[in-house]
Parts: sequence; C-alpha cells; structure tokens
Amino acid sequence: MTGWTVINNNGTTTNDGFNVGWLGNGSFGVSTPFGTDFIDLTGDTDTAPFDGVEQTISTVAGQSYALTFDLGVEPGSPVQAGPISVDASAGSSSTTFTDDGTSGTTTADGTVWTGETLDFTAASTSTVISIIGETGTDFIGVDNVSVNASSAVPEPGSGWLLLGAMPLAYLIRKRVRVR
Repeated sequence: MTGWTVINNNGTTTNDGFNVGWLGNGSFGVSTPFGTDFIDLTGDTDTAPFDGVEQTISTVAGQSYALTFDLGVEPGSPVQAGPISVDASAGSSSTTFTDDGTSGTTTADGTVWTGETLDFTAASTSTVISIIGETGTDFIGVDNVSVNASSAVPEPGSGWLLLGAMPLAYLIRKRVRVR
C-alpha cells in the first residue's frame, strides 16, 4: 500500500508482515465492492490488540477536511460477524467507529461495507491520519479511504453584512431610475 505505514496499536511502527493483511476479493470468503483489494486489520493474528495503518498527508492549516473510509464486516460468518470497531484519527481529531454489518453496501458473498466520516481541521501543512483496529474477531475490513477538503462555509457575520448591503443597493438602484 503505497504511502501507508503499518503501526502497532500503541502507535509505534511495525513491519513484521503479520499484523495487517492485504487481501484480494474472495480471500477468506470476504470481498469489497470498491475494487479488487482491501485491508484486514486483524492480519494473521486475528486477536487483539490489533494494528493499523497511518499516512502523513499534505494539508492547509485552518482548512476543514473529511477523512472517509468504509468498514467491512461479514455478518453471516460465525467468526467474522462483528461487531467491529476502529479508532480513526487525523491530527488532534479522533473517533471510534463501530459497525455490526446491519446496513451498508453488501457484496455477493455477504460482506457488508459501511461508510464512515471523520471531520477535522488541519493545524499545519501536514497531518497524520491513522486507522487502527480496536475490536473484532478474524476480520476488520477497511477500504475506500480518502481525504477531501470540505466546502467553504460562510463566516457567521457574513449574512449580516449582506443584509446590511441590501438597503444601499436599493438606494443606488432608485437613484439610477430617477435620472
């Protein structure tokens, strides 16, 4: 996975090849609707504590962003049914997301993928994002990860500024008509 680093649950870097699995569709009876490969945060160990992935991305200080990703669970499986949870973080924002597979996009093999979003505001020109497995058994699927700048939201006072300019526009229009 280009640009991503596997990290231990405590945030330290690891590279033993067992803690996060890179799976192709159909591996272990699970698949993704978003392409041909996805990650399994249970790796080869399948027991807690689980590990995760992180990446440092370029950001603009003060800009709002949305980290989006999909969580995969196999509700019809006796060992991969969930619920599952991950801790997602971006800079100083962090949230635990839990999924039990009751809603989302279902693949032909019954894997359910649910979209999640973590909103954050960048504090500098680079931001570390991470997704770490917290709970689950045998499968914590993650796919379709992206970060996008949020739309600009008008400042709270800008509505009053516009409202205050309306009488001025009316007077200018009226004066032009009189001539």
